[in-house]
Amino acid sequence: MGSTAPYIRVWLDVPSQDEEKLARLEQKRPVDADTALRNNATVMREVATRLTARYECAG
Repeated sequence: MGSTAPYIRVWLDVPSQDEEKLARLEQKRPVDADTALRNNATVMREVATRLTARYECAG
């Protein structure tokens, strides 16, 4: 298929990790910040890998 676009853009919506907002809602953070960041980075790398393979735009 291929693509002439030089970039792809992906984003990931995740639950808020804002301490003040969570306190207002009387909720606790579901996972610690380091774990959340690591997991989100892993998901985004997987998304980018699959999209570049699907659209044959890996460099």
